[in-house]
Amino acid sequence: MLNVVAFSAPSCGDSIRLLDSTPVPCGTSRETAKRSDFAGHSAYGCCATHSRYFWGFRLYLLCASDGMPNASELA
Repeated sequence: MLNVVAFSAPSCGDSIRLLDSTPVPCGTSRETAKRSDFAGHSAYGCCATHSRYFWGFRLYLLCASDGMPNASELA
């Protein structure tokens, strides 16, 4: 569905793409990280914007220059 909307946008032919990411925390304590179903899939990371570490994933968003999202990935 996202591809249909992205390819119909006026910015579809632009060669400039913008990439940004945001943390998606899954837990805040070490005990939660050990018991979670996400253990083995998620990891610890640093969020420089908030000056803190988190345990979870990062959501990456690839956008055209006008802000139209083209792709996303949870890593």
